Amino acid sequence: MPEEILRLQERAATVDLLPRREAIRNRVSAILPLYQLSRYRPTGPPTQRQAQSTTNRTRNGRTSPQSITPDASTASAPDRPRAPWQAEATSDPTPDVPQTHDSRSEGLAESMVGLPDVAWISGRDGSRAPGDLEDQAARYHPGRHELTINADFRAISDLIAHWQARYRGVPGAHAVIDAQVREWCEQILAEVVLAARNSSWSHEQLDALLSPTSFTAALLPRQLLHATLQKRLGQKLGTPRSIAVEPASVDMGPCHSPRPRDRGDTTQPGDEPPERPLGKGCPRERAATRGETWTEACP
Repeated sequence: MPEEILRLQERAATVDLLPRREAIRNRVSAILPLYQLSRYRPTGPPTQRQAQSTTNRTRNGRTSPQSITPDASTASAPDRPRAPWQAEATSDPTPDVPQTHDSRSEGLAESMVGLPDVAWISGRDGSRAPGDLEDQAARYHPGRHELTINADFRAISDLIAHWQARYRGVPGAHAVIDAQVREWCEQILAEVVLAARNSSWSHEQLDALLSPTSFTAALLPRQLLHATLQKRLGQKLGTPRSIAVEPASVDMGPCHSPRPRDRGDTTQPGDEPPERPLGKGCPRERAATRGETWTEACP
């Protein structure tokens, strides 16, 4: 292929790529309230009434009539001392599920911590020093609100190699695959920062959530990331050549078995088979000439 045409195809494959930060911001902005988790409340032990109800429901796989009888003692004792977790639950009218249509959520975008600045480093271009983030995904700098991602991490480089092998020979595929893998891995790590920084945690919990080990674990699941990349790359590059659907072989009976190769046969594997006359004794071929379908086996 001429070099000019190849460069034109590569430019056409990458012309509609948005900057990663802008693409990620467009996706997460619609669900921003979900990154602010509800306040943690310890789960208290079950009351005697709840324990009895659970026992009745699980016995023989069905609910006992006793489990639906109103408890008069609890209804008539409003001044009974409450457990600490019960008092906290009643004093806070805010439900456990984040609200998205009240005054609290209207100013949420301004009060929440935004997307971190992201820097990709790699030993291949000299931006990552030997030993820095070795076999780890990323590191977060709280003071700068910056996320440093290791492009040499195995979970990232393996994905790039996998899809480049499936789109081998497609003009512009390498640049598109590299950009898409980086974009979706970056979004996963940025979402970890968003959810951790915009929710209530202790200092020890926050340090653990934003540690290199936590970011490394976040990129280990494969299925959802693979499905997303398969869809996005299919939209931009088409069906991978390595998994192109081939025509299924159909057993047409003994009268359609391949001809034995003889010494004068010059056809090669993969070539179209030469035409041959219809078998005089094959009812399947005779039915095909009349536009009919023969459903029985050939004699």
